[in-house]
Amino acid sequence: MNRTELQETYLELLKHLWVEFVFYIPDTPIFIEALKHIDLFTNKRHFNTVFVLDYYKGPIFLKEDRDNSKTILKNAALEQNIFELLKKRGELETYEFNYILEKYLEQIEALSYIANWLAENLITFIKYDSNISGLFKLQQTNYQAHLNTFIQHFSSKKGIGKDHNPDLENLLKAHYTNLKNVISKGQKVELNSSLQEDKLTDTETTQNTTKIRSKIKKQPLISQDEAEISILKSVFKVGG
Repeated sequence: MNRTELQETYLELLKHLWVEFVFYIPDTPIFIEALKHIDLFTNKRHFNTVFVLDYYKGPIFLKEDRDNSKTILKNAALEQNIFELLKKRGELETYEFNYILEKYLEQIEALSYIANWLAENLITFIKYDSNISGLFKLQQTNYQAHLNTFIQHFSSKKGIGKDHNPDLENLLKAHYTNLKNVISKGQKVELNSSLQEDKLTDTETTQNTTKIRSKIKKQPLISQDEAEISILKSVFKVGG
C-alpha cells in the first residue's frame, strides 16, 4: 500500500474516533491565560460551554434541539473501527499495520483520558441537566470500552512492564493535522487552527519497530494544574 492509501485508511479511522466528540473548555486561570491570544477564546462565553465536533462544521455549540443520535450511538462507530482494523490486519504489510496501530493507540489513550477528565469535572464548570450529564458519562464509557477492546485484540504481550506508568504529555500527544483533514472532508474548508504536522515518513514506514502496549496503563498521580497544563500543551499546542 502506498503512503496516500495508508494515510486515507488512518484518516477514516480518525473520523469515526473524533467526530461527535463532546467537550468544554474550563475557565480556570491556566486555560484563560494560555488561550487569550486565540480569537475564539477572547469571548468568555466560549468557556464553560459545551461543544460538539461536527463532521460538517467543525466545533459547534451543542444546542438543545440538536440531533445527538450519532453521539449516543458512538459506540457503533468505534466498533466499526475495530472491524476495519481486523480486516486491515490481513491486507497490510506488518510494518504498515503496526504503524497504524501505534498511531491509533495514541489517539485512543488521549481521548479516553480527556473524556474521563471532562466527565469527572463536569459539575465544576458546567450548568447541566441529566441529558448533558448522560452524554459525557456515555462518552467516557464508550472510549474506555474502546481502549479495552483495542488492547484485547491488537496489543503485544512484550516490551511493556506491568508497572509502566506513561508520561501524561505523551499520553495526550495526538496528531491534529490528520484530524483537520478529516473535518475538512466534511466541511470542504480548512479549519482555522495551528495544528502540528505529523506526516508519515518513508523511514517510519520501512521500520518494523512498533511495540503495542500490552494493557491499560495506570494514570500518573498529578495535580489539577499539571493536568490542565498537559492538556493545553497537547490539545491547544500552547505553553511550549
